[in-house]
Amino acid sequence: MNRLRNLRIVLYSHDTMGLGHFRRNLLIAKALTSSHLNPQILMISGVKEAGHFKAPHNVDCLTLPSLHKEDNGLYRSRHLGISLSELIDLRGSLIKTAVRKFEPDIFIADNVPRGACGELDETLEYLYARGNCRLVLGLREIIDEPAAVQREWLCREYDYTINKYYDKIWVYGDASVYDTAKEYNLSSDITDKILYTGYLGQRPRLQSVNRTDSNNFFPGHELTEGPFVLCMVGGGQDGANIAKSFIMAGLPEKTRGIVIAGPYMKAKDQETIFRLAADNSNMRVINFSPEPINLIKQARCVIAMGGYNTVCEIMSSGKRAVIVPRVKPRNEQLIRAQRLTRLGLIDMIHPDRMTPSALAGWINYNVDRPDRKSFNRIDMDGLLLLPGLVEDLIRDKRHTIIENCGLS
Repeated sequence: MNRLRNLRIVLYSHDTMGLGHFRRNLLIAKALTSSHLNPQILMISGVKEAGHFKAPHNVDCLTLPSLHKEDNGLYRSRHLGISLSELIDLRGSLIKTAVRKFEPDIFIADNVPRGACGELDETLEYLYARGNCRLVLGLREIIDEPAAVQREWLCREYDYTINKYYDKIWVYGDASVYDTAKEYNLSSDITDKILYTGYLGQRPRLQSVNRTDSNNFFPGHELTEGPFVLCMVGGGQDGANIAKSFIMAGLPEKTRGIVIAGPYMKAKDQETIFRLAADNSNMRVINFSPEPINLIKQARCVIAMGGYNTVCEIMSSGKRAVIVPRVKPRNEQLIRAQRLTRLGLIDMIHPDRMTPSALAGWINYNVDRPDRKSFNRIDMDGLLLLPGLVEDLIRDKRHTIIENCGLS
Protein backbone atom coordinates (compact mmCIF):
# COMPACT_ATOMS: atom_id res chain seq x y z
CA MET A 1 0.00 0.00 0.00
CA ASN A 2 1.18 3.56 -0.67
CA ARG A 3 1.83 5.61 2.40
CA LEU A 4 -0.18 8.80 1.89
CA ARG A 5 0.75 10.45 5.16
CA ASN A 6 2.00 9.69 8.64
CA LEU A 7 -0.39 8.79 11.41
CA ARG A 8 -1.66 11.98 13.07
CA ILE A 9 -2.40 12.19 16.78
CA VAL A 10 -3.69 15.02 18.96
CA LEU A 11 -2.83 14.95 22.67
CA TYR A 12 -5.03 17.37 24.64
CA SER A 13 -4.52 18.45 28.26
CA HIS A 14 -6.43 21.23 30.00
CA ASP A 15 -3.60 22.19 32.42
CA THR A 16 -5.21 24.39 35.04
CA MET A 17 -3.05 23.56 38.07
CA GLY A 18 0.59 22.58 37.79
CA LEU A 19 2.39 20.81 34.95
CA GLY A 20 1.27 17.22 35.50
CA HIS A 21 -1.16 16.76 32.61
CA PHE A 22 1.18 18.32 30.07
CA ARG A 23 4.18 16.32 31.33
CA ARG A 24 2.21 13.08 31.10
CA ASN A 25 1.18 13.81 27.52
CA LEU A 26 4.75 14.73 26.63
CA LEU A 27 5.92 11.35 27.92
CA ILE A 28 3.28 9.68 25.77
CA ALA A 29 4.37 11.72 22.74
CA LYS A 30 7.99 10.65 23.27
CA ALA A 31 7.01 7.00 23.58
CA LEU A 32 4.94 7.07 20.40
CA THR A 33 7.42 9.00 18.25
CA SER A 34 10.18 6.61 19.34
CA SER A 35 8.15 3.65 18.09
CA HIS A 36 7.71 2.17 14.63
CA LEU A 37 4.50 4.19 14.19
CA ASN A 38 6.43 7.42 13.50
CA PRO A 39 3.39 9.65 14.04
CA GLN A 40 2.96 13.38 13.69
CA ILE A 41 1.72 14.66 17.06
CA LEU A 42 0.05 17.94 17.88
CA MET A 43 -0.09 18.64 21.60
CA ILE A 44 -2.77 21.07 22.78
CA SER A 45 -2.00 22.46 26.21
CA GLY A 46 -2.73 25.28 28.62
CA VAL A 47 0.87 25.34 29.93
CA LYS A 48 2.65 28.59 29.13
CA GLU A 49 5.98 26.91 29.99
CA ALA A 50 5.53 24.26 27.27
CA GLY A 51 8.37 25.84 25.27
CA HIS A 52 10.87 25.04 28.04
CA PHE A 53 10.40 21.31 27.50
CA LYS A 54 12.36 19.54 24.79
CA ALA A 55 9.87 18.12 22.33
CA PRO A 56 10.79 15.08 20.23
CA HIS A 57 10.92 15.08 16.44
CA ASN A 58 7.49 15.31 14.77
CA VAL A 59 5.88 16.89 17.85
CA ASP A 60 4.67 20.47 18.20
CA CYS A 61 2.43 22.25 20.69
CA LEU A 62 -0.48 24.65 20.48
CA THR A 63 -0.52 26.62 23.74
CA LEU A 64 -3.91 27.86 24.87
CA PRO A 65 -4.56 31.01 26.93
CA SER A 66 -4.10 29.86 30.51
CA LEU A 67 -6.72 28.83 33.05
CA HIS A 68 -6.07 28.94 36.78
CA LYS A 69 -7.65 26.57 39.29
CA GLU A 70 -8.18 27.96 42.77
CA ASP A 71 -7.84 25.91 45.96
CA ASN A 72 -11.63 25.69 46.09
CA GLY A 73 -11.73 24.07 42.64
CA LEU A 74 -13.14 27.10 40.80
CA TYR A 75 -11.55 28.40 37.60
CA ARG A 76 -10.56 31.84 36.34
CA SER A 77 -8.37 33.30 33.63
CA ARG A 78 -4.72 33.13 34.72
CA HIS A 79 -3.40 36.07 32.69
CA LEU A 80 -6.07 37.66 30.49
CA GLY A 81 -8.47 40.13 32.07
CA ILE A 82 -11.55 38.45 30.60
CA SER A 83 -14.40 36.44 32.07
CA LEU A 84 -14.26 32.67 32.44
CA SER A 85 -16.97 32.17 29.81
CA GLU A 86 -15.04 34.34 27.31
CA LEU A 87 -11.85 32.40 27.99
CA ILE A 88 -13.52 28.99 27.59
CA ASP A 89 -15.13 30.15 24.34
CA LEU A 90 -11.74 31.32 23.07
CA ARG A 91 -9.95 28.13 24.08
CA GLY A 92 -12.71 25.95 22.65
CA SER A 93 -12.60 27.76 19.31
CA LEU A 94 -8.81 27.41 19.10
CA ILE A 95 -9.01 23.69 19.88
CA LYS A 96 -11.71 23.01 17.30
CA THR A 97 -9.93 25.01 14.60
CA ALA A 98 -6.63 23.24 15.23
CA VAL A 99 -8.24 19.81 15.17
CA ARG A 100 -10.18 20.60 11.99
CA LYS A 101 -7.03 21.76 10.20
CA PHE A 102 -4.77 18.97 11.53
CA GLU A 103 -7.28 16.16 10.76
CA PRO A 104 -6.08 13.66 13.39
CA ASP A 105 -6.56 9.92 13.15
CA ILE A 106 -6.52 9.65 16.95
CA PHE A 107 -7.51 12.19 19.60
CA ILE A 108 -6.36 11.50 23.19
CA ALA A 109 -7.79 13.67 25.96
CA ASP A 110 -6.10 13.67 29.35
CA ASN A 111 -8.31 13.20 32.41
CA VAL A 112 -11.31 15.42 31.59
CA PRO A 113 -13.80 13.93 29.06
CA ARG A 114 -15.33 17.28 28.08
CA GLY A 115 -12.21 19.36 28.70
CA ALA A 116 -12.01 22.18 31.20
CA CYS A 117 -15.49 23.69 31.68
CA GLY A 118 -16.75 21.83 28.61
CA GLU A 119 -14.28 23.42 26.19
CA LEU A 120 -14.05 20.18 24.16
CA ASP A 121 -17.79 19.87 23.51
CA GLU A 122 -17.76 21.34 20.01
CA THR A 123 -14.58 19.49 19.07
CA LEU A 124 -16.00 16.16 20.22
CA GLU A 125 -19.16 16.73 18.20
CA TYR A 126 -17.10 17.71 15.14
CA LEU A 127 -14.97 14.55 15.38
CA TYR A 128 -18.07 12.43 15.91
CA ALA A 129 -19.69 13.86 12.80
CA ARG A 130 -16.47 13.46 10.81
CA GLY A 131 -16.47 9.80 11.76
CA ASN A 132 -12.91 8.75 10.97
CA CYS A 133 -11.03 9.64 14.16
CA ARG A 134 -10.66 7.32 17.15
CA LEU A 135 -11.03 8.98 20.56
CA VAL A 136 -9.30 7.93 23.75
CA LEU A 137 -9.74 9.21 27.29
CA GLY A 138 -6.50 8.88 29.25
CA LEU A 139 -6.98 8.71 33.02
CA ARG A 140 -4.45 8.69 35.82
CA GLU A 141 -5.21 5.77 38.11
CA ILE A 142 -6.73 7.97 40.85
CA ILE A 143 -9.01 10.94 40.12
CA ASP A 144 -10.27 11.78 43.62
CA GLU A 145 -12.14 10.09 46.42
CA PRO A 146 -15.02 7.97 45.03
CA ALA A 147 -17.93 10.08 46.29
CA ALA A 148 -16.46 13.24 44.73
CA VAL A 149 -15.82 11.51 41.39
CA GLN A 150 -19.33 10.09 41.25
CA ARG A 151 -20.83 13.52 41.94
CA GLU A 152 -18.63 15.19 39.34
CA TRP A 153 -19.30 12.61 36.64
CA LEU A 154 -23.06 12.80 37.24
CA CYS A 155 -23.15 16.60 37.31
CA ARG A 156 -21.05 16.96 34.15
CA GLU A 157 -22.68 14.08 32.26
CA TYR A 158 -19.38 12.30 31.72
CA ASP A 159 -21.01 8.89 31.28
CA TYR A 160 -23.05 10.22 28.36
CA THR A 161 -20.00 11.93 26.87
CA ILE A 162 -17.78 8.85 27.13
CA ASN A 163 -20.44 6.49 25.77
CA LYS A 164 -21.16 8.71 22.78
CA TYR A 165 -17.72 9.94 21.79
CA TYR A 166 -14.90 7.82 23.22
CA ASP A 167 -13.77 4.48 21.87
CA LYS A 168 -11.38 3.56 24.68
CA ILE A 169 -10.30 4.60 28.16
CA TRP A 170 -6.65 4.07 29.02
CA VAL A 171 -6.03 4.05 32.75
CA TYR A 172 -2.36 4.79 33.40
CA GLY A 173 -2.07 2.50 36.39
CA ASP A 174 -2.16 -1.00 37.84
CA ALA A 175 -5.54 -2.31 38.99
CA SER A 176 -3.82 -4.23 41.80
CA VAL A 177 -2.90 -0.86 43.32
CA TYR A 178 -6.12 0.99 42.52
CA ASP A 179 -8.95 -0.57 40.52
CA THR A 180 -10.37 2.58 38.97
CA ALA A 181 -13.53 0.97 37.58
CA LYS A 182 -14.36 -0.78 40.84
CA GLU A 183 -13.45 2.08 43.18
CA TYR A 184 -15.65 4.54 41.28
CA ASN A 185 -18.43 2.03 40.62
CA LEU A 186 -18.38 2.83 36.92
CA SER A 187 -21.16 1.48 34.72
CA SER A 188 -20.60 -1.64 32.65
CA ASP A 189 -20.68 0.44 29.45
CA ILE A 190 -17.80 2.57 30.73
CA THR A 191 -15.91 -0.36 32.25
CA ASP A 192 -16.00 -2.21 28.92
CA LYS A 193 -13.95 0.60 27.38
CA ILE A 194 -11.24 0.53 30.08
CA LEU A 195 -7.76 -0.89 29.61
CA TYR A 196 -5.15 -0.64 32.38
CA THR A 197 -1.83 0.22 30.77
CA GLY A 198 0.35 0.03 33.87
CA TYR A 199 2.05 3.07 35.36
CA LEU A 200 4.04 5.22 32.94
CA GLY A 201 7.40 4.04 34.24
CA GLN A 202 10.59 5.65 32.97
CA ARG A 203 13.36 3.12 33.52
CA PRO A 204 14.66 3.39 29.91
CA ARG A 205 15.03 7.17 30.31
CA LEU A 206 16.79 6.74 33.65
CA GLN A 207 19.36 4.48 32.04
CA SER A 208 20.34 7.25 29.64
CA VAL A 209 20.64 10.00 32.26
CA ASN A 210 24.13 11.08 33.26
CA ARG A 211 25.67 13.64 35.57
CA THR A 212 26.36 16.12 32.78
CA ASP A 213 22.64 16.30 31.98
CA SER A 214 21.91 17.46 35.53
CA ASN A 215 24.72 19.96 35.81
CA ASN A 216 23.57 21.68 32.63
CA PHE A 217 20.60 23.04 34.59
CA PHE A 218 22.88 24.81 37.08
CA PRO A 219 25.37 27.01 35.23
CA GLY A 220 28.13 28.00 37.59
CA HIS A 221 27.14 25.52 40.30
CA GLU A 222 28.24 21.91 40.35
CA LEU A 223 25.41 21.10 42.73
CA THR A 224 25.42 17.41 41.95
CA GLU A 225 29.03 16.97 43.09
CA GLY A 226 28.73 15.03 46.33
CA PRO A 227 25.64 13.63 48.05
CA PHE A 228 22.42 15.65 48.02
CA VAL A 229 18.78 15.41 49.04
CA LEU A 230 16.16 16.59 46.57
CA CYS A 231 12.92 18.42 47.39
CA MET A 232 10.31 18.83 44.64
CA VAL A 233 6.98 20.63 45.02
CA GLY A 234 5.39 20.14 41.61
CA GLY A 235 4.27 23.34 39.94
CA GLY A 236 4.81 25.11 43.25
CA GLN A 237 1.36 26.67 43.52
CA ASP A 238 0.76 25.03 46.90
CA GLY A 239 4.19 23.66 47.77
CA ALA A 240 5.80 26.57 49.59
CA ASN A 241 5.37 25.12 53.10
CA ILE A 242 7.11 21.91 52.09
CA ALA A 243 10.03 23.82 50.59
CA LYS A 244 10.35 26.05 53.67
CA SER A 245 10.23 23.08 56.04
CA PHE A 246 12.88 21.25 54.02
CA ILE A 247 15.24 24.23 54.06
CA MET A 248 14.77 24.67 57.81
CA ALA A 249 15.05 20.96 58.58
CA GLY A 250 18.83 20.86 58.49
CA LEU A 251 20.76 18.19 56.59
CA PRO A 252 23.36 15.61 57.62
CA GLU A 253 26.97 16.77 57.50
CA LYS A 254 28.46 17.09 54.01
CA THR A 255 25.04 16.67 52.39
CA ARG A 256 23.62 19.29 50.05
CA GLY A 257 19.99 20.19 49.48
CA ILE A 258 18.32 21.10 46.19
CA VAL A 259 14.81 22.56 46.02
CA ILE A 260 12.86 22.75 42.76
CA ALA A 261 10.35 25.49 43.57
CA GLY A 262 8.12 25.22 40.50
CA PRO A 263 7.07 27.97 38.09
CA TYR A 264 3.70 28.67 39.75
CA MET A 265 4.93 29.42 43.27
CA LYS A 266 3.80 32.85 44.45
CA ALA A 267 6.47 35.54 44.23
CA LYS A 268 6.23 36.23 47.96
CA ASP A 269 6.83 32.55 48.78
CA GLN A 270 9.72 32.36 46.31
CA GLU A 271 11.38 35.33 47.99
CA THR A 272 11.03 33.63 51.37
CA ILE A 273 12.55 30.31 50.34
CA PHE A 274 15.41 31.96 48.42
CA ARG A 275 16.16 34.07 51.51
CA LEU A 276 16.09 31.02 53.78
CA ALA A 277 18.36 29.11 51.40
CA ALA A 278 20.81 32.02 51.18
CA ASP A 279 21.60 31.51 54.86
CA ASN A 280 22.66 27.89 54.20
CA SER A 281 25.70 27.33 51.98
CA ASN A 282 24.66 23.73 51.29
CA MET A 283 21.20 24.63 50.03
CA ARG A 284 20.22 25.74 46.51
CA VAL A 285 16.83 26.68 45.11
CA ILE A 286 15.93 26.66 41.41
CA ASN A 287 12.65 27.85 39.93
CA PHE A 288 12.08 25.14 37.39
CA SER A 289 13.61 21.99 35.89
CA PRO A 290 12.10 20.45 32.75
CA GLU A 291 13.81 17.13 33.54
CA PRO A 292 13.73 16.48 37.30
CA ILE A 293 14.30 12.77 36.67
CA ASN A 294 17.96 13.64 36.07
CA LEU A 295 18.25 14.83 39.64
CA ILE A 296 16.08 12.08 41.10
CA LYS A 297 18.47 9.46 39.76
CA GLN A 298 21.44 11.03 41.58
CA ALA A 299 19.73 12.07 44.82
CA ARG A 300 20.32 10.17 48.05
CA CYS A 301 16.62 10.49 48.85
CA VAL A 302 13.66 12.62 47.79
CA ILE A 303 10.97 14.76 49.44
CA ALA A 304 8.08 15.47 47.09
CA MET A 305 4.40 16.08 46.62
CA GLY A 306 2.31 13.17 45.36
CA GLY A 307 1.51 14.06 41.76
CA TYR A 308 1.23 11.18 39.31
CA ASN A 309 4.31 11.98 37.23
CA THR A 310 6.53 12.69 40.21
CA VAL A 311 5.56 9.41 41.86
CA CYS A 312 6.17 7.49 38.62
CA GLU A 313 9.63 9.02 38.34
CA ILE A 314 10.43 8.14 41.94
CA MET A 315 9.14 4.59 41.59
CA SER A 316 11.09 4.14 38.35
CA SER A 317 14.29 5.19 40.11
CA GLY A 318 13.74 3.13 43.26
CA LYS A 319 14.79 6.10 45.39
CA ARG A 320 13.82 6.40 49.04
CA ALA A 321 11.11 9.03 49.06
CA VAL A 322 8.66 10.64 51.43
CA ILE A 323 5.50 12.11 49.90
CA VAL A 324 3.72 15.10 51.42
CA PRO A 325 0.49 14.93 49.39
CA ARG A 326 -1.83 17.70 48.33
CA VAL A 327 -5.19 17.32 50.09
CA LYS A 328 -7.23 20.06 48.36
CA PRO A 329 -9.07 20.66 46.13
CA ARG A 330 -8.75 16.88 45.52
CA ASN A 331 -7.61 13.94 47.64
CA GLU A 332 -6.01 12.20 44.66
CA GLN A 333 -2.44 12.61 45.95
CA LEU A 334 -3.37 11.50 49.47
CA ILE A 335 -5.05 8.31 48.21
CA ARG A 336 -2.08 7.51 45.95
CA ALA A 337 0.40 8.04 48.76
CA GLN A 338 -1.62 5.88 51.15
CA ARG A 339 -1.90 2.99 48.68
CA LEU A 340 1.79 3.01 47.77
CA THR A 341 2.84 3.38 51.41
CA ARG A 342 0.90 0.23 52.26
CA LEU A 343 2.87 -1.57 49.56
CA GLY A 344 6.15 -0.34 51.06
CA LEU A 345 7.08 1.60 47.93
CA ILE A 346 7.20 5.08 49.46
CA ASP A 347 6.77 6.81 52.83
CA MET A 348 4.22 9.51 53.58
CA ILE A 349 3.86 12.48 55.91
CA HIS A 350 0.41 14.05 55.99
CA PRO A 351 0.65 17.84 55.39
CA ASP A 352 -0.99 18.47 58.77
CA ARG A 353 1.96 16.70 60.43
CA MET A 354 4.68 18.03 58.15
CA THR A 355 7.24 20.06 60.12
CA PRO A 356 10.98 20.75 59.76
CA SER A 357 11.67 18.25 62.55
CA ALA A 358 9.51 15.57 60.90
CA LEU A 359 11.40 15.98 57.63
CA ALA A 360 14.75 16.05 59.42
CA GLY A 361 13.96 12.79 61.17
CA TRP A 362 12.99 11.10 57.93
CA ILE A 363 16.05 12.40 56.07
CA ASN A 364 18.50 11.33 58.76
CA TYR A 365 17.04 7.83 58.81
CA ASN A 366 16.93 7.38 55.02
CA VAL A 367 19.82 9.37 53.53
CA ASP A 368 22.30 6.49 53.68
CA ARG A 369 19.88 3.62 53.09
CA PRO A 370 20.11 1.74 49.76
CA ASP A 371 17.59 2.30 46.99
CA ARG A 372 14.44 0.23 47.09
CA LYS A 373 14.44 -2.94 44.99
CA SER A 374 10.76 -3.82 45.18
CA PHE A 375 9.22 -1.85 42.33
CA ASN A 376 8.83 -4.95 40.16
CA ARG A 377 5.78 -5.75 42.30
CA ILE A 378 3.59 -3.39 40.26
CA ASP A 379 3.18 -2.86 36.52
CA MET A 380 5.40 0.04 35.41
CA ASP A 381 5.43 -0.72 31.66
CA GLY A 382 2.69 1.62 30.45
CA LEU A 383 4.88 3.59 28.05
CA LEU A 384 6.08 0.37 26.43
CA LEU A 385 2.49 -0.77 25.88
CA LEU A 386 1.13 2.41 24.29
CA PRO A 387 2.42 2.01 20.69
CA GLY A 388 0.67 -1.34 20.45
CA LEU A 389 -2.55 0.15 21.78
CA VAL A 390 -2.38 2.91 19.17
CA GLU A 391 -1.83 0.36 16.44
CA ASP A 392 -4.85 -1.61 17.67
CA LEU A 393 -6.96 1.54 17.41
CA ILE A 394 -5.88 2.19 13.86
CA ARG A 395 -6.42 -1.41 12.79
CA ASP A 396 -10.00 -1.14 14.03
CA LYS A 397 -10.69 1.72 11.64
CA ARG A 398 -11.87 1.57 8.07
CA HIS A 399 -9.47 0.27 5.44
CA THR A 400 -8.92 3.73 3.98
CA ILE A 401 -7.45 4.94 7.27
CA ILE A 402 -5.32 1.84 7.64
CA GLU A 403 -3.90 2.44 4.17
CA ASN A 404 -3.27 6.12 4.88
CA CYS A 405 -1.27 5.22 7.98
CA GLY A 406 0.76 2.46 6.31
CA LEU A 407 -0.35 -0.16 8.82
CA SER A 408 -1.74 -2.76 6.41
